[in-house]
Amino acid sequence: MSRRFFLKGVAGACLAAPFLPSVDEKLARAQGMPSKVPPRLVVFFTHNGCLTNRWFPQKEDGPLTKEDLAGTYLEGLSSYVDKLLIPRGFRSLNQYGS
Repeated sequence: MSRRFFLKGVAGACLAAPFLPSVDEKLARAQGMPSKVPPRLVVFFTHNGCLTNRWFPQKEDGPLTKEDLAGTYLEGLSSYVDKLLIPRGFRSLNQYGS
């Protein structure tokens, strides 16, 4: 086997590797099997800002409970507390750099 033939094969495999999982998923959909990962949507919008002292629960680590959400804006989601993930520490820069 020549080196050129080997390198072409390796390059082809490297280019095709990211698309291989999608082939399996398309085949599963064609057979009517449910998707492995449920679709998710996250939307976060605050028009006039956010009062973080009322948004985030006081508990910073560990699983949340309904009591942790009491007194916060998230209290309405207390029935879904076992499915919530509340990330912190993201910073978004606006057009003015702040």
